[in-house]
Amino acid sequence: MTERSYSRDEVDAILGRAIEREHKRGELTHADLVAAAREVGIPSEAIESAASEVFEERQARAELATLRQQQWRGFFHHLVPYLMVNGMLVTLNFLTTHFPWALFPLLGWGVGLVSHFMAVVAPNPQRLNRRLERQRDRERRRLARDQFRFGAKRLERDFGQGLASRIERDVGQGISAVLEAAAQRIAGGPPGATRDGRGPTRVSSSGAPQQSRESAEQNEGTSSSSQQAPSGGASRHR
Repeated sequence: MTERSYSRDEVDAILGRAIEREHKRGELTHADLVAAAREVGIPSEAIESAASEVFEERQARAELATLRQQQWRGFFHHLVPYLMVNGMLVTLNFLTTHFPWALFPLLGWGVGLVSHFMAVVAPNPQRLNRRLERQRDRERRRLARDQFRFGAKRLERDFGQGLASRIERDVGQGISAVLEAAAQRIAGGPPGATRDGRGPTRVSSSGAPQQSRESAEQNEGTSSSSQQAPSGGASRHR
């Protein structure tokens, strides 16, 4: 028994029917397609490459259909003003004079309209490809601008938040320093000094205020000098 062989079209038809019977749904996911191809011995790399080509072809057909719609829309945007303006001119010509002067703009504008219609009905493939390339370039530039603006806004937001936190910290430190200096000036001396300049007052364990050792020595010297002064005066009086 000879081994059967199939042509390329038959292989495509057989694989298509097998996949359609295996998956009853109208569409397959990419994972289902890769799994089905792996079952028949097709490597996943070939499926990925073929899927990319099919996706690019689908995108190209969608872009071409969008461009054709834009061309027909542009023609109708040309046709409607032509009919309105020339209809008004023909009516005005009929009401004012018998000379058919309205035929001149009707025919002159009509030549441009006919050429526009022919360009839409039978477009030049090279021109279509150039227009598609220009649209793709504009789309890529738009995406690049959007990505750049998004990155710039994100960087500005992050930098602004860091700058605000630094400013808040510096302002807080400055306010603390100003308040401390104001408190020292109100106290009337360097930090730790009282208003009379005697140094800090300490509190004993019983709760009574005590002066420091230096203040006590100064007070003792002052009292001794004051006691010696009257005794000397009394001796001279004698």
